Amino acid sequence: MKHALSASAALVATAALIAPLGMAAKPPTKTPNPNLSIKADPNPVRFGKTVTISGKLRGADNAGKTIELEADEYPFNGKFAHAATTTTDAQGDYSFQVKPDRHTQYRSVAKLNPDETSEVITEQVRKQITRSVDDRTPARGQMVTFSGFVRPAHDGMTVIIQRRRATGTWKRMATTTLQHVGPGDESSYSQAVEINRDGVWRTKVKADADHLGNHSRRVRLEVH
Repeated sequence: MKHALSASAALVATAALIAPLGMAAKPPTKTPNPNLSIKADPNPVRFGKTVTISGKLRGADNAGKTIELEADEYPFNGKFAHAATTTTDAQGDYSFQVKPDRHTQYRSVAKLNPDETSEVITEQVRKQITRSVDDRTPARGQMVTFSGFVRPAHDGMTVIIQRRRATGTWKRMATTTLQHVGPGDESSYSQAVEINRDGVWRTKVKADADHLGNHSRRVRLEVH
């Protein structure tokens, strides 16, 4: 009987040791300090474009302080990594220029004693989609090819070809699938569509987990 009790006690002791180790593996949470602000402009941003991350360190002695920018890309595991470093100006203001590849969370850290950490902001990134047509003045019943690129690459995703209705809404006229192209971070598409009347057209790609969707510039096709 004593042997059984000892084994049970050993299991409890082992569990007590394992639990703290598992908890320690979780990234620590930093409490936002209202004295350090942060904002992003623009938000969302189109893929490949620059975002300005800026803010202000409040306080009497806020000039020339080191500010570190930390980033956590989607899928947001809470493990923020160093992204850039700058210093505050005479008024305590700071700014960074970044080009996020996908949805990214940012926070800034003022290297003081102790450090001050801003709130976390989420910068959303919108896919880039281009569009071209091989004929803007087709004959009635002619096939016109819509083609272009989506950045970053999303091979296998659907591209929707749309025509604008009289009400201003958009009607799906055809779909095609993005294909891999070259070494760059982009996918391509190409689809022929029969054109029977004048109209305004565009192409569209939907959102997914790491990027917002987008649509191309419009083009007017005039049938002759």
